[in-house]
Amino acid sequence: MCGTRLYLLRGIFSGAKRFCGDKWGAQSSQARGRGAVQVCRTSGAFAAIKLDRSVVTWGNASRGGNSSAVASLLTEGVVHICGNANSFAAILVDGSVVTWGDAGRSGGGGDSSVVAPLLTKGVVQICGSYFAFAAIKADGSVVTWGDVGGGGDSSAIAPLLTEGVIQICDSNSAFAAIKEDGSVVTWGNARGGGDSSAVAPLLTEGVVHICGNSHAFTAIKANGSVVTWGAADRGGNSSAVAPLLTQGVVHVCGSNRAFAAIKTDGSVVTWGNARGGGDSSAVALLLTEGVVHVCGNSDAFAAIKADGSVVTWGNAGHGGNSSAVASLLTEGVVHVCGNSDAFAAIKADGSVVTWGDAGSGGNSSAAEPWQEAGSSAEQSSTQDLSALRENIQKKGENAYYYAHSRKYEVPPDAKVVSGPGLVTGGSPVKLSSEAPIIEKSEVRAEAIRDFSWADDGAKVKVYLQLPSGVLKDASQVTCDFESRSFTAQVAPVAGKVTNWVCKMEPLKGEIVPEQSSFRVNAEKGKVTVSLHKKKRDTWHDLKS
Repeated sequence: MCGTRLYLLRGIFSGAKRFCGDKWGAQSSQARGRGAVQVCRTSGAFAAIKLDRSVVTWGNASRGGNSSAVASLLTEGVVHICGNANSFAAILVDGSVVTWGDAGRSGGGGDSSVVAPLLTKGVVQICGSYFAFAAIKADGSVVTWGDVGGGGDSSAIAPLLTEGVIQICDSNSAFAAIKEDGSVVTWGNARGGGDSSAVAPLLTEGVVHICGNSHAFTAIKANGSVVTWGAADRGGNSSAVAPLLTQGVVHVCGSNRAFAAIKTDGSVVTWGNARGGGDSSAVALLLTEGVVHVCGNSDAFAAIKADGSVVTWGNAGHGGNSSAVASLLTEGVVHVCGNSDAFAAIKADGSVVTWGDAGSGGNSSAAEPWQEAGSSAEQSSTQDLSALRENIQKKGENAYYYAHSRKYEVPPDAKVVSGPGLVTGGSPVKLSSEAPIIEKSEVRAEAIRDFSWADDGAKVKVYLQLPSGVLKDASQVTCDFESRSFTAQVAPVAGKVTNWVCKMEPLKGEIVPEQSSFRVNAEKGKVTVSLHKKKRDTWHDLKS
C-alpha cells in the first residue's frame, strides 16, 4: 500500500497487507494486451496504468473496480497509483490526485473531497492504510483523508506534518512518517502503531527507514539499531531479541504478525507472533549467515541466501513449509514474492517455483503449459527473448556466444610468421626480472545504499545516510555534478579503507550543475544533495 515515490533503498518487502505493487504482471487481458506499465490492486479490484498514461480498472465495483465517476480524469497523465483495501488514489503528472472506490467507514479513501483543495498540485507520494491515505507533497507537507480511526485524520499532530516529511509507511490502521531530520511522527489507531509515545525519545533523530506490518512498526536507525512499537503480540515488542538489535541491522521485513531483520553479517533475527513467522528457531542454523533478502506474506517468511537457495519458516500452510519444492530451491533463486498465503520464486533461468496454499497460488501447475508455450521460438516475440538467446536462435553456431567458445585450431596449410613481438607458442619466456612492483591499493569502494529523495519544486533533494562512524568531517565529502548525473563520495577516515560512493545516472531530468550543491551533517552521518532542475517539472522517479 505504501507509495514508491520516495525511496529508502534497503530492499523491498511484500506482505499480505500490501495492496500496491509496481509493474506487476497484469491479471487481465485488457491490461496485458494494451501495454500496462503498472498494475495496482485493492482487496477486490485492479487498476492498470497503460503506456499512454491512461488508466483501466476492473473487478469489484465497490472496491475500486469501477472508475467511471472519474473516468474523464484518468485518460492521460497518470504516473502512479496506490491502493488501500477498497479504494485507489492516482497521482497525475501535474502532481494532482484523483481518487475512487469505497467512501464508507467514515471515508474509506475513495472520496477525497474534504481535502480536495490540497490535492490539486505538488503530490509526490501516496501511501495507504486499510481505509485511509496519506500523501506527501513536494514541500514536505502531508495530507490525509479516509477512515478517521485508521489514519485519515492527522489533525492531532498537524503542526508536525507541515514540512520536512520524506517517507511515510503504514500499518493496517496507522501511519508513521520520517522527517528530514531523522525524527518520526505517528498517527492513527494506537494499537496499530499510531501511538509511539512509549519509544518517543528513541525516535527524535537518526531514523533512516520504517517498516510496518498489520499492527506494529519497526524503525531502523543510522547506527543499525532497531526501535519497535505498536501491538506487542504483532512485533511491537522486540525485548526478547533486543540484544541482537542494537547494531548492524540493514533491512527489516514484516509479515502480518511478525518481523524479520537482516544484519550486516547476513544473519536474520525474528520476533513477534511465533505462528506468524516470529519464531525461526527451526531453521536458525540456516539463518546465521549469507541472507541477502527476506520476503513476508501473512504468516510466513522466505529468505534468499547469497548462494541462491531459499529458507522458509512460519505458518506451514501459508508457505512457511517449502519441503514439497525444496529440491528446486537449493540454488539459482533471484527473487521471491509473497501474497497472503503463498510464495513464488523466480530463478536465474527464468523458471518459477511456487509453494504454500494451493488456492492462493501455491500450486502453479495450471500455468506450466503457458510457461512452456511462452518460451518457444514460435510463440515468443523477439522482444521477449534475451539478447543472447535471440542471437543464438538467429545465427546458430555463428552466434557470438558460440564464436567465442570454440576451440581454435591452426589450419595445417597456415603460414606461421615469427619474430620480435609475435607469440607463436612454446614455453613462456621471462622478459625481465626488474619490472616494478605495483602495490595494490587497500582502499575499496562501497555503494551508499541507504538514501531517500524528494521533489522540492525547483530542486530535487537526495538524502544520503552513512553507516555509524563513517562520516567524521565535512572535508571527507565531494560531489561532482553533470547535466544528467551526480557522484557523491565520502573518503575514509584514518585507519579505514572504505571509500563510500553514490552515483546516480541517468537522472530523470536535466539539472544545472553549477547551481547544484550539497551539505554535510557529520554528527548525524548525513549528506543532503540538492539538484537544481533545468526545467521546473515534477519528478516522479529519480532516475530514467
